Amino acid sequence: MKVTDVKHGYRGPKDARFDEIKKDLMELLENAKNEGVVDDGCLPYLELLNAHPNYVTSSSCYGRIHLIDLPDYTKKNTHFVWKQHRKVTSDEVWEALQKAAGTFIWFKMEPLILHVSCRDVAAADKLLKIKLAAGIKRGGIFSIAPNRVQIEVGGTYRMEAPVKKESVLITKDYFDVLVEEANKKFDKNTEMWERFGEQLTRL
Repeated sequence: MKVTDVKHGYRGPKDARFDEIKKDLMELLENAKNEGVVDDGCLPYLELLNAHPNYVTSSSCYGRIHLIDLPDYTKKNTHFVWKQHRKVTSDEVWEALQKAAGTFIWFKMEPLILHVSCRDVAAADKLLKIKLAAGIKRGGIFSIAPNRVQIEVGGTYRMEAPVKKESVLITKDYFDVLVEEANKKFDKNTEMWERFGEQLTRL
């Protein structure tokens, strides 16, 4: 399974108006939903944002717990071994780890990430203030164009540890602790989404 973000990013002309960009992105999102590649947990928040005339989402991840092969730390050679966008049990991940083929496998919990196209800087600023009000510290503007301003919103709850290199590196007892802590962080990540959703109703 190759590492790719679920992106329904804009691919149209650079001089398109924001409303045209939004229309195209909404169609791409609908296609992604039909293909089942959009995290279910994200959908209520994507709908809140996309219902507003000044915003449209361009990629998202609810958060994930996964095993990933990182042979040389380059995206080209990195592969997901096992992945879920929910809390997990230690036994299910441990079983996946025993079967996992790869050079250097890590156990990871990664937080929410959301990319949003905004109509202008004022709209972007408003959404970034909402992000802060929800207690999300990471994120900001990373692209400004005449027809849109692109921002990123990202969670901060994460963990990672190497768990297999030719053979499993840790005991099951230690792995149980890793999974327990990852699930706690995933709960915090869920709470962050919920606070963000409450703030989005004020747009």
